[in-house]
Amino acid sequence: MVKLSVLGADEEAPVRFGRVHGQAERHLRESGLGHTVLRPTGFMQNTLAFAGSISSEGGFYAPLADARVAWVDVRDIAAVAARTLTEEGHEGKTYELTGPEAISNREITDKLSAAIGKPVEHVEVSLEDARGAMVGAGLPEWLADGLVELNREVYEPGYASNVAGGVAEATGQDPRSFDTFTRNHAGAFAGASPAR
Repeated sequence: MVKLSVLGADEEAPVRFGRVHGQAERHLRESGLGHTVLRPTGFMQNTLAFAGSISSEGGFYAPLADARVAWVDVRDIAAVAARTLTEEGHEGKTYELTGPEAISNREITDKLSAAIGKPVEHVEVSLEDARGAMVGAGLPEWLADGLVELNREVYEPGYASNVAGGVAEATGQDPRSFDTFTRNHAGAFAGASPAR
């Protein structure tokens, strides 16, 4: 079995997502099943949620302009999952999955600007305003509260800024960079077409 978990999974984690995944990991260990655990950081693909405002307004709204996160491309997570499901030698291992660098929202604007050929601005919002916007957009309150916790307890203090080697260890390939991700999805950020 391959368990998709989360960075910092622990039953005592300060973030609900970490606690839930920590409990699931414990149950998996106690089950006696052969297993591998994948612990990714935040997904690069989550920035595609900003594609509409980037293409129409030239910017995106998010808290924590300077917090660094070693974002990972979900295609790299999928590659690790495929290897661990189909090859021997991964049982009992936990892979920490990140991209090759930790970057801030300010740096993301530079990478997006280069990819689409026009300036992109990051507009700082408070965590409380971000929560209100998420709930206003239809997210359940528990999920919005969990995302605020994630930003406050993990991203802001820098716990997601460490670069880990799990992608290369499991696949033999380096993880994709944020520059590669933005080039691959430049059309979506420029408003040309939805990303796939």
